[in-house]
Amino acid sequence: MPVEGWIISMVGSLLLLALGVVLMLADVKLGSGVVSLLGTGCTLIAVIILLPMESPPEKWRLVATIRNIVIVTGVVLSAFFLFMTYKAYETKKLKRKLDMESIIGKKGVAKTDVAPKGLVNVEGELWSARVKGKPYVMKGEDVEVIGYEGLTLVVKPFNLGEAERLTKEKGITRWTPTED
Repeated sequence: MPVEGWIISMVGSLLLLALGVVLMLADVKLGSGVVSLLGTGCTLIAVIILLPMESPPEKWRLVATIRNIVIVTGVVLSAFFLFMTYKAYETKKLKRKLDMESIIGKKGVAKTDVAPKGLVNVEGELWSARVKGKPYVMKGEDVEVIGYEGLTLVVKPFNLGEAERLTKEKGITRWTPTED
C-alpha cells in the first residue's frame, strides 16, 4: 500500500471510531441499545480497517502505537457504552414500574365509558383502563386507580355509594353488566 493509502486508512479508521463514540453517546440519552450496537459496529470496523494496514518501515512504530491505541480505546469504549446502555434500560424499566406504583390510589376522570375497557385521564395523562367488577364507569365520572396490569390501569368508580345516590336522584339508570 502506498504511503498515501495508509494515511487514508488511518484517517478513515479514526473517523469511524469517532462516529462510533458519537453514536454510543447518543444512545446513552436515547437508551434503546440499537444506536449503541451501531456505534460498536463502527468501532469494530475501524479496528478491522487498522489491523491489516501496511505502512512504510520508517512509520512502523508510529502506526503500531496508533493502531494499539485505537484498538484498546475502541474495545474499552464499546464495553463501557454497552454497559451504560444496559444500565439506562434497567433504570427506565424500574422508573416505569415505580411510576405505575405511584399512580395507585389516584383520582381520575373517565374520558370514555369504561365498560369494561376505556380511557381515563389521571394526573393529566390519558391511560387505557378497565373496570374491576360492577358497575361500569360512565364517561365523565370520577374514577380511582386500584391497580394495573401491564400498562392498563384497573379502576373503580371514585365514590361508588355517592355515584349511585346521584344517579338515582337524577333518574339516570346506571348500566351494570349482567352475569351470563
